[in-house]
Amino acid sequence: MAHMKMMQKRCPKRPSLNKCRVRPVIQLGLKEMAKFEANKVREEAKAATVEKEFQANQRERELLRQERELVREERMAQRDREIMNTPLEGKSPNSKYFWKSEKEDAVCRRRAREARARGNGPSSTNWLSDDE
Repeated sequence: MAHMKMMQKRCPKRPSLNKCRVRPVIQLGLKEMAKFEANKVREEAKAATVEKEFQANQRERELLRQERELVREERMAQRDREIMNTPLEGKSPNSKYFWKSEKEDAVCRRRAREARARGNGPSSTNWLSDDE
């Protein structure tokens, strides 16, 4: 009987003992679920932020790569223009031969760049093949 009075104090209405015992567990579970959901939202926000930063870094790296490529191509074009503008008058036969071959190489490089720009040029990976 004393045990029943203790039970009544814990659960005064006592419609069902199971409900009285489960209700605090449910409330505790709801609090934990709310915390879990809040943490989940927080983690998703962090992941989204990290993903945006990663994408921004990738885009920046790609832009830097493109800029370096353009600078490299401009330097090569400038070098080729200087080679083509080198006069051969007054040079020794060996020097003339050297500069003539340099000019031929510059013309070949220019044609290859133009062909690549059009999309029908040789690939940069098959330069060892005997196809040409």
